Amino acid sequence: HKTDKYIYPLIGKKHIKHIKHIVEVGQISIYLMKKKNY
Repeated sequence: HKTDKYIYPLIGKKHIKHIKHIVEVGQISIYLMKKKNY
């Protein structure tokens, strides 16, 4: 994606861990929402 090439250099290595954390939290929230629906 064009946005990936643009965003990642700006982010830098410091923020990759933070982004991974956000992704993990997002996956957990999605998991909990799916669990609620059943």
